[in-house]
Amino acid sequence: MKIETPSPETPAALMKAIQAVNSKSLSGEKRRAQLNTIAITHREFLTYQAVSHLREEKPVRSASYILSVAQQITMLVVIFMMVTLIIGLPNLILPALTSIYTVYCIFLIVLRTWLLAESATSSGMDRNILVDEKAQDLPIITLLIPLYQEQESVPFIHKAIEQLSYPKHLLDIKLLLEESDSETISAVKSHGLAAHYQIIIIPDGLPRTKPKACNFGLWLARGELIVVYDAEDRPDTDQLMKAASFFAEAEADVACAQAKLNYYNPRRNILTRLF
Repeated sequence: MKIETPSPETPAALMKAIQAVNSKSLSGEKRRAQLNTIAITHREFLTYQAVSHLREEKPVRSASYILSVAQQITMLVVIFMMVTLIIGLPNLILPALTSIYTVYCIFLIVLRTWLLAESATSSGMDRNILVDEKAQDLPIITLLIPLYQEQESVPFIHKAIEQLSYPKHLLDIKLLLEESDSETISAVKSHGLAAHYQIIIIPDGLPRTKPKACNFGLWLARGELIVVYDAEDRPDTDQLMKAASFFAEAEADVACAQAKLNYYNPRRNILTRLF
């Protein structure tokens, strides 16, 4: 799919339209319908923002930007020198490389041991933090849930979201589905979702990744806080209440919080035991 750079008027027009919808006192059904119309009308621009904007505006911060020309030249020079030394002085260079690799491995072991000790002693966010479920100033929270070929997980993530204790009228749930993934789309629609859910269809095209889907959905979010869930996530019922309490008390420069992870199948095989 060809992605064209939008005209300068498009971002302003889109932001104005979204802000107008989100600022109105609309029912969930009407807001969802209007946002879906906006998403369809501006799908080319949203796709451009999700896929190409960062790469074109700030390529150094984009995952598509791997090595600069100077870095590529430096790497080639280093490889050429290493090959030359290995061929010309094999008895000297091979022991040197072995020593360097050994020091590198020792450094990794020390680093990971330190990180393990830090994680074991750090209290992080108090799991027993008190939250006021009747608070009147709770923020709207947008949940971005990208799903791709995960139709079997739809009932489980839907159940997990419905069990959250956060007030439903303050939830803005975006289910981000790929246009080509008809099975997951059918599975989601079969659940008869409430008005605070919105199905957002991501236009077909590469890459089909969660960051692309979240970038697309982020433009339509109306929440003060943004939460990203995977299909396999099973959050604690009070997780959003704790998150809202955490950010209410956090310093102004705190922009992100990571919940602790708990694995539901740690004894399944050797790989899961490693976690």
